[in-house]
Amino acid sequence: MVRRLIRRASAGRRANRAGLLAVATFLNDRQVDNLSGGGNDPAGSYPVPVRSGHLRRSAEIVVNDNDAYVMNTARYAGQIHEKNGPFLAETSKGQKLGRIFAGAYKHELVD
Repeated sequence: MVRRLIRRASAGRRANRAGLLAVATFLNDRQVDNLSGGGNDPAGSYPVPVRSGHLRRSAEIVVNDNDAYVMNTARYAGQIHEKNGPFLAETSKGQKLGRIFAGAYKHELVD
């Protein structure tokens, strides 16, 4: 009985992590899209004009059992965020993030 409970708890953690990873990956892909503007796009707009590609390459996700973080580690990412506004807020509007999470969660439990 205890072993079965431990297996279920472990499966739940794996499924939760899979759901978080699916949502974080979706948002990170949108982040990369927003950092892929043409070199002639105006500064202060989305998608951000690409000069060197460093900002786009600095996009990261970190996922643990209970949290997921979508971030950018470039030194100047914060300045772009302040100037252009929070692109992830716009990215997640109208998206079915709960469905993305639930699909990955259920898939992990079934496997």
